[in-house]
Amino acid sequence: MQAFASLLICVGLIGLISSVTAEVEPIEIKGSHLFYKNGTAFFVRGINYEPFGYDLSGLNPPPDPLGSGILCRRDIPNLSALNINTILVVNIDRDKDHSECMKAFVDAGIYVVASVLETGTGSAYVWDQEKLDHKIGIISSLANYSNLLGLRMVAEDQHPMDMPYFRAAFRDMRTYMSEVWHRNIPIILTVVPEEQEKDTIDYMWCHNDTADMAYVWLGESVQNCTTSQNIEDAVDFAKTLGAPSVLEGMRCEVNRSDSDDRNYEFMYDVYSDQGAAALSGGILQTYYGNWDENMTYAIMTSRYVSNENAIAPLPGGAESLSSVLAAAKPSFTDEAQYNPTATARPCPTGSAWDFSPVLPPRVYEPLCSCMLDTLQCTAKPSAIETISEYTLDDMLVTACGTNRAKNCEGIATNITTGAYGAFSMCNRTTVYSWAANLYWQKGGNCDLKGTAELRDVRPTPQRDCKFLLDQVGSAGEKTLTAFLGANTAPSSTAPSGTEETGGLAKTSSDDSQSSGLPTGAKIGIGIGVPFFVALCLVSVFFLLRRRRRADAALHGKEDVPEFVPPRDGAQGTQMRPNDLPEVQTLLRD
Repeated sequence: MQAFASLLICVGLIGLISSVTAEVEPIEIKGSHLFYKNGTAFFVRGINYEPFGYDLSGLNPPPDPLGSGILCRRDIPNLSALNINTILVVNIDRDKDHSECMKAFVDAGIYVVASVLETGTGSAYVWDQEKLDHKIGIISSLANYSNLLGLRMVAEDQHPMDMPYFRAAFRDMRTYMSEVWHRNIPIILTVVPEEQEKDTIDYMWCHNDTADMAYVWLGESVQNCTTSQNIEDAVDFAKTLGAPSVLEGMRCEVNRSDSDDRNYEFMYDVYSDQGAAALSGGILQTYYGNWDENMTYAIMTSRYVSNENAIAPLPGGAESLSSVLAAAKPSFTDEAQYNPTATARPCPTGSAWDFSPVLPPRVYEPLCSCMLDTLQCTAKPSAIETISEYTLDDMLVTACGTNRAKNCEGIATNITTGAYGAFSMCNRTTVYSWAANLYWQKGGNCDLKGTAELRDVRPTPQRDCKFLLDQVGSAGEKTLTAFLGANTAPSSTAPSGTEETGGLAKTSSDDSQSSGLPTGAKIGIGIGVPFFVALCLVSVFFLLRRRRRADAALHGKEDVPEFVPPRDGAQGTQMRPNDLPEVQTLLRD
């Protein structure tokens, strides 16, 4: 009985060990460089991770690389053999479960950079609830993992009037991360260091609420294979930013029908002492490529077309890449000896940039919800939710006329003057409902060509809603400045709580989180419990041995080892990963 009780204790402790979530060393930002929490410099040895070896051109949206644990576990041995420590993932489905992949990458010591790009069509001059919901959906599916290195957006070929919306997105993403996840995941902006993009880059980095890191896209400057000159130009550009800079789009082309003799020697320049003084590493393009062309930048050149070929061998060029990345150990100073200096970039002065410094209002769903509850004429969601912003603009002309600033002040926006209606940040159904209700109040027909409908008289706003609506005025002409407490907001998705603050957020990839044990506690458990379990097992062994000897003495039998006959087919059979039903489903899909 004593032995059985001891065994139960040991089994429980083993379960406790297995429940401790694995973690990677947190990465922090100081000046224009990245560091492990212990002060050692961190350099990105990355790759654009697209694990699909088939034509994706007909798929919209493309598959989520983090949505299948089977694919991630399949590729991790190859990624580790290549000495990759970071993957960039572009297409992420916020509704998928990413836990298997994220945990597998944690165990492999691989960090993840997740893109939070726009998904809809229409005008970019909008920052609203739908766009924020998309971004925070991705964030919430990944934020609980310590290997989430950053969140990436792209600023390329943007109109000057897009840029205030980027800064508003940064602000609201940081508010959400701080209030809900209690951590500030670095925000990364991909930029193109070309002359036509100079004003965009100047605008973003002349403000103190810009991105925490820059990915420097080599773009069309690369022909066939990245050159030392490409990297030298990127180093010169990175020196002007004052933020950690990582090269994106490094690549070398090969014909699929030829032997892969790529040597990737250009990457030595990225991780040389001179390169490391301005850069924090680089990201290659790409792991698996698209299959609609014979020429490819992909590392994996063999086709993944059947379950027999699920685990593809590394091509010849991979050995060179692995060797280059293994040697990527620049002698950059430790954090304690690093004293960053930064000079702010001048803001652009051209007429295209002559607009107000006031940003669009913070997206705040509780205000939108309260306003919608007061309306008697509201939009039919089925008529509004799937249309583009351009189509919505046309529909709003019916309700507001051509002078929206005068006729529908509560939803109007004017970047030039910095005048934004209090409800302009609500989702399209709420925005259209507000305009339809105003049109109906002025004597119009609520039907609005089948896009709206009447409902019962609404109750007078009370308590929280009265507090919010009183601030913005009856026409939504004022700005919301005081928000509900974090525990009283009537929304489970939108960030709520304290008023936003300016300035750079603290940028650690692993601040305290909303759930799970602290890192120190996990380390303590990881060290102490195994010793205790070992002691338990030794105790159980001696208790069983003692009991056996006592029984032998009692019955006059010798203490001899018990014979256990071998089982038939002891080796058994193992199901190949590719025979699993989930793999077959993935391959069919």
